[in-house]
Formats: sequence, structure tokens, C-alpha cells
Amino acid sequence: MFLFMTLALFASSILIRPALADPPPSEQKLIDQLIEDVSQMTDVTFIRNGSKHDSKEAADHLRQKLNYFKGKVHTADDFIRLCASHSELSGLPYKVRFPNGTERDSANVLNGLLARLRQQWSVTQ
Repeated sequence: MFLFMTLALFASSILIRPALADPPPSEQKLIDQLIEDVSQMTDVTFIRNGSKHDSKEAADHLRQKLNYFKGKVHTADDFIRLCASHSELSGLPYKVRFPNGTERDSANVLNGLLARLRQQWSVTQ
């Protein structure tokens, strides 16, 4: 009987997992808008692990990383920190190269976009 109860408890702990929490709707809206803004940045080059990517590829990659980190991203700040700032493989920061040749860390660029979004949306609400 003890063995049966132990096995049943073990099986239930494997089968019953806590639901992965999605970000609150207001934060999900910010995350979605950040990804959309990246997809529209057609005049810049995104650099990931030394490889150049256009805005569509960068946005697609962010969506993939967001899916990978599902349950860990609860805010737009989490999204930037976990999904949009560095490579999980190499640890290298993602970069954004502007038309004039200057480069900035993608986290800085996205944090600037996020600050503007929050300011714009707080005015309209």
C-alpha cells in the first residue's frame, strides 16, 4: 500500500504541472508592440553572434525566444532581459547597427522604445 501511494504521488507530481503563467494583458501588449516595432525597423541591421539579420528575422527570433521563455517572462522588462538582450549560446549581447554605422546594444534600444511606449500609453489612458 505504501509503495502504491508513493508511486501515485510521484506520478501526479509529474503529470500535474503548474500552468505557465502568461504576462498580464497590459504587459503582453507592450511585448507585442516591441516585437512589432523591431519588425518595422527596416533601416537598421540586427547583429546576433556576429551574423547580420534584417528586421523581420530579428522579430521572428524574438518571438521564438519569447516562446522558449514562456512562463518566465511576466513583464516587458523580463522580455528584454531574457529574450532581446543577449545570446543564450554565446552570452554575447545582441547589437543594432544604425545607417550611420554606430552600434548599440539591443537592450538599450528596446529599453528606450519601452520607455516611449509606456509614456505614450500612460497619456492616452
